[in-house]
Amino acid sequence: MWVTWTPFWATSAVADATCGGVCFQYRRRWSTVQCRRRPSLLGLKLSADSSVSGAGALAERSTGGAGFRFPIEKLCTTPNCCSRELFSGAHPGMAFVERLELVRQRSLLDAKSGELLRQWYDSYERAATAAAADGALLPYGCCSAEARDVSHWCSQNFSTLFDILMYEYKHPFQFAPYHKAVNGPEFNYTAFGNRFSRPLCNLRRSCMDAVSGSVFGRILEQLSAGDNVCLLGNHQSEADPFAIYHMFRHYFGDAGAELAERILYMAGDRVREDPLAAPFSVGRSMLTVYSKKHIQDEPDRRSEKQAHNRKTLREMERLFGAGGQCVWFAPSGGRDRRAPSTGRVECAPFDPDAIELFRMSAERAGRPCHYYPMAIGTFHMLPPPDRVEKEKGEERIVSYAPLWMSVMPEVDLDSGVDSALSKAEKRQARAEWLYRLVVSKYKGIGAYDAQ
Repeated sequence: MWVTWTPFWATSAVADATCGGVCFQYRRRWSTVQCRRRPSLLGLKLSADSSVSGAGALAERSTGGAGFRFPIEKLCTTPNCCSRELFSGAHPGMAFVERLELVRQRSLLDAKSGELLRQWYDSYERAATAAAADGALLPYGCCSAEARDVSHWCSQNFSTLFDILMYEYKHPFQFAPYHKAVNGPEFNYTAFGNRFSRPLCNLRRSCMDAVSGSVFGRILEQLSAGDNVCLLGNHQSEADPFAIYHMFRHYFGDAGAELAERILYMAGDRVREDPLAAPFSVGRSMLTVYSKKHIQDEPDRRSEKQAHNRKTLREMERLFGAGGQCVWFAPSGGRDRRAPSTGRVECAPFDPDAIELFRMSAERAGRPCHYYPMAIGTFHMLPPPDRVEKEKGEERIVSYAPLWMSVMPEVDLDSGVDSALSKAEKRQARAEWLYRLVVSKYKGIGAYDAQ
């Protein structure tokens, strides 16, 4: 979902993240629909299954286990705008799969999109069944591991997502260069995303290496001092921001959950424009960009997209100038994919120009920026397609998957580079050095062998 960053220099700026797509026949052209900012309903619901003592208290502070309801009557007051009979409030006893079929029968949803949603739901229910058996969903309102209760909980989540999708088709949101997470007052997109993604994270079988704990403490100190922090590493799944949230909360408690929700994610155009990804993107703070290749997709919008990227860089420098920012940045240009030659999920190479652009922007801000290599193994929670696809609408099959993660000690971006090299050679050497650090840790924590 999220993003990797590839700079524009003279032409563009960043990112490749592909996502699933859905298409209602009454919607506007998706080339003009980028995303949305809409508000929040319930307070954050955190799990108490963490190994850290603070997480239990954090869960107790959250609201009850009721499902998230999307308040269409508050968000759309225009008569005849959003057809109320299509929303879940008009069908309180109807399961999601029944409602999906109703919409399809009314020819409001094309066959491909309906099949994508149904496949996603079926895999989600299987993942939730496994998560419920571990007790992972109890703090999120799933009252037991019984099949009926799990199915009802999954249906609630997808019904809410479906409501959001229908609302957003009529009320698209244009992401600003700096998008601040929407978590109130009418609807809490952040909390909904955290809840929705919990069945994808098998925390009992996950691994956060020991060094990450001391590194995490150092990061908090630097942020408190007004310095900036960059978590720089590989990118495997559209759900990576949620993997980071659940892992940080599980291993670092309250402070981990709070930091995970403060992180700024570099977000490419597809993660904002894809209709199935957008509702989850709204709940994360982001610096939004257009990738080099997608700038070429619409020649008539090329100048507009380039101008957006330049604004994003200025926003980044402004935020870094204020200090205390934590940014997750994956300079590979796309999600890691399984290599036919090895059968393993290989880390995608880092783009030297992406790293250089980020470094220069951080330096111009005038405040210290600390760089922490970060390795993650999240592939199986929501795998990408085998190949990068231009068209939206990829298959979305999720699993209750173990996760691997390591936040490595801080590095000096010049320490691994020979000072005698030319500027271009230094960029290349820096990217290769950082890549080797991440790949070595990716393999060292067991993620490579497990993928």
